[in-house]
Amino acid sequence: MEKRISLSNTAVTLTAEGYRGDGPAARGERKLAFLLGGSTAFGYYASNDHQTIPGWLNQLQSTYHFVNAGVPSFNSTQELFRVINEVLPQQPKLLISLNGANDFAIPFDNYCTLPNLLQIYWSKGL
Repeated sequence: MEKRISLSNTAVTLTAEGYRGDGPAARGERKLAFLLGGSTAFGYYASNDHQTIPGWLNQLQSTYHFVNAGVPSFNSTQELFRVINEVLPQQPKLLISLNGANDFAIPFDNYCTLPNLLQIYWSKGL
């Protein structure tokens, strides 16, 4: 098994499990919640961990401890694998998935080339 280490600098803190900011262990008595998604959920342009969506959610309420499980460029299929393998074993009370552009962009880039579109068109007898 590979050894994982945490990363910390003035802008981004990553736990050994790959969560940005405070991980699940920091929940205290609060219910555990995860925010999944791509760069928006991760807080790609955030100046620090507290300026991300989970960071703000943790500051604005005290019922849930939100863990930032966002990963830049992730799509919903990759998130599903993360939920199954890493998140569900921690028995969260709430999951939020913030998706959009990556689910559209990746298939579009890979499949919507002119030769692929023509092949689909011709295979349907159109």
